[in-house]
Amino acid sequence: MKTENEGVSTTRELDGLRKEALYDCVDRFDYGSELAKRVYHLGELRFTDAGSTAWIRVDPNEKVAFWFNRSFFDSLSDDELAFVLFHEVLHVAFRHHARRQDRDPKLWNLAGDLVCNAWLLERVGFRSVRTKRFGSFLSSAVTFENIRLVPPRDHLDVTAEHVYDLLEGGAVGCLRAAGSLVPCDQHTWDDAADGTEVRQDDAALEDFRGKVEKLLEEWMPGWSEDPVGDQRAVGTADSRPVNWAVLLRSRLIAVSRHTIEQRWAPGSRKIAWMYPRLLFPGDREIEMPCTSILIALDSSGSIRPDVLDRLLAIARSLPEDRFEVEAVSFDTQVYPLDLRARRPKLLGGGGTSFQAIEDFARTRRRYPDMVVVLTDGYASRPRVLRPDRWLWLLTERGTAEQVTGIGRRAWISALVSSAR
Repeated sequence: MKTENEGVSTTRELDGLRKEALYDCVDRFDYGSELAKRVYHLGELRFTDAGSTAWIRVDPNEKVAFWFNRSFFDSLSDDELAFVLFHEVLHVAFRHHARRQDRDPKLWNLAGDLVCNAWLLERVGFRSVRTKRFGSFLSSAVTFENIRLVPPRDHLDVTAEHVYDLLEGGAVGCLRAAGSLVPCDQHTWDDAADGTEVRQDDAALEDFRGKVEKLLEEWMPGWSEDPVGDQRAVGTADSRPVNWAVLLRSRLIAVSRHTIEQRWAPGSRKIAWMYPRLLFPGDREIEMPCTSILIALDSSGSIRPDVLDRLLAIARSLPEDRFEVEAVSFDTQVYPLDLRARRPKLLGGGGTSFQAIEDFARTRRRYPDMVVVLTDGYASRPRVLRPDRWLWLLTERGTAEQVTGIGRRAWISALVSSAR
């Protein structure tokens, strides 16, 4: 008969074997083993007998962990394990945890699962897995094939918000169909699978999301340029509460310039001497121009000092080797603003013209990669060259009437509610 200590030792040993099994799985992943291994190393693997499937938890100490129920883990094949691992990080990349807002949790989780699994099948390559075992797994998974909400051509063209609206309407009996399907994971935005309260660290979670997005940009061509991917990763900020600082950081990550170029070159000197015409593939990072950010502050007096301080702190924290940040204040004209000053002075105070910002942006060496406007929104609608690059931070009692449809927007008042 085993002692209690022997039982603990055996559990630890088995968990160690599970970690090795998952690494072997991603190492053999047929559709990008290097990408799968990089995903594997994003967090620590943890195992438990609580819960029923898998989940991600980011603790206040900034430790990111992939949690698996032991029985669930042991029931999965190699392809299924890789699928679940990718599924978890896509939820974070798409910011499903932050975009739920006041929506029904079960419906929102279902919508997020459908979006993630569509990307895994079509973009990562799981559609090409032809084994009978994986086919059986997909037959009971949360996919658009099993919940027929949109035509196949639209599987990658819908956002989680759109899918949620369709689910809420109960289109074509989809809710009944979903009841018989098996999800890949448990969504623990509020509580852990073992019933304990989760105190997610927003900054740590956003930092983790940045790492995930950088990895996907590197290994999935077009990730950051794809307007559908960008919309899912960031979401559309509207009148619902949104943490504007998190949204701003998300946009900064999204526009940060980074690319990898494949090249062919001779191998080591010994190999080159023996086989002078033999070339080997390799990757190298290309030097890109700094990402240019234009920050425009409305000088009409509607900006609270604490909001200004936080925005300027974010701007000052950007590494100078990656970002060119220019700040201005504006009324009907644009005025220079010293970001490094202890208390920058906002010049202006007359009327308000958003068109003045656009006219100024067009005079720069190149049009800014991102235009951030802090304002109450009371001005005429501008005609801008690149509306997709604009982010509006709207103050309390402001209006979005004149800027709707131009880039994205968030309400500064959300800062107060999110801090409680």
